[in-house]
Amino acid sequence: MNPMSSHPRACVVTFGLLAWTPHVAAGMADGFTWDGFIETYHATRAQPPRDTQAARARLRLEVRGDIGDNQVFARGTAERDLEGREHRAELDEAYVDRVGEGWDLRLGRQVVIWGRADGLRIVDRVSPSDLSESLTRDLDEVRLGVDALRLRTLNETRQWELIWVPRFRPGKAPRGVWALPSPVPEGADVVYAPTKRPGRAPADGVLAARWSYYGPGLDLAVSLLHTWEDLPSLERRRSVDGTGTTTLAPRHHRLTLLGLEFARPWRSFVFRSEAVYGWGRRHEPARWDADLYRKDFVQWMAGVDWTPEAEWTLTAQVADEWILDHETGMAAAAHSPVVTLGLTTTFLRETLKLSNLLYWRPEEEGFYNRFSLDYALTDRFHASAGLDLFTGEKGVFAAYEENDQLWIKLKYSF
Repeated sequence: MNPMSSHPRACVVTFGLLAWTPHVAAGMADGFTWDGFIETYHATRAQPPRDTQAARARLRLEVRGDIGDNQVFARGTAERDLEGREHRAELDEAYVDRVGEGWDLRLGRQVVIWGRADGLRIVDRVSPSDLSESLTRDLDEVRLGVDALRLRTLNETRQWELIWVPRFRPGKAPRGVWALPSPVPEGADVVYAPTKRPGRAPADGVLAARWSYYGPGLDLAVSLLHTWEDLPSLERRRSVDGTGTTTLAPRHHRLTLLGLEFARPWRSFVFRSEAVYGWGRRHEPARWDADLYRKDFVQWMAGVDWTPEAEWTLTAQVADEWILDHETGMAAAAHSPVVTLGLTTTFLRETLKLSNLLYWRPEEEGFYNRFSLDYALTDRFHASAGLDLFTGEKGVFAAYEENDQLWIKLKYSF
């Protein structure tokens, strides 16, 4: 059944919740403001058998206000899978801010945004990633909140930022139709051990520091992040009793990253770049039963945004990941370049927005293109539709060649 028309009852029920939201507001304390949205999203595979790849309804509520000299903010999401597979309710962010003269302090669950890249996460790694639907979700939906303490010192042109996350939060791997092929061949004699996650001692937390400069026509930033791998690496343990069984043990390893950021506007252009040097990351072997490789790496991006007119924005980025001291037995190549091209424009007095973002991996001859149209029926009600296309000879985009999808989204903001 085509998901574009298979859930009318769910849509009616979802948008019927709007009649209930004013009662929630009425019960709130004075001095607090709230807003949010309700949306439905349906995606169907573009190729036969044209089955449902995603169908969900989502309610998001944001609350902000003052308690004494403190500002508080909370954002929660309730999501219902219309196919009945999984439902969730989560507190995405909930923190309190205290502002002093030349400093501020934030305590609680928060999303941390670093970096200058568009659609790529290079320096931006404090908040882990939700890759459950790979690249098809918007970046503001991909970042997961972390329970952290953030201290900033502020002046007109410079800023210091210190972050401590006592307990590491792992990312979410692609799943369902977006799950990547296993490196283990079918029929191999393997057993899987439980995932080994970082402990809860203070030394097992995440530490981050960042210095930023905001000058006339120039932004700079230097950062240091002592964290863990978002997703665990598969360690191999071979049997000593001669049975030939291999144990695959998922484990998060420490990762330390030194980051640099740069941005400079010039006329109708903005030039931006960022880079990280990472110590000791694990890399998969080409042979599934070989040991992981531990190598340093460099990842960088250089991009430009061009806004020739108020209604048009064109972006271009070139990025690469370079594995230092690369060895022939590794699954990944020494370099993994990627090029992105983006276009955003508006029509009909800015009520119709057209967006297109293309990813190209030249070494894999792979492409991913995301096209979307968003129409503002009213200030509060938007209807969107889009097409995601994948192709490639090898790598991630090749694995998703059968996942081309058409999608629609209805969103009501309140």
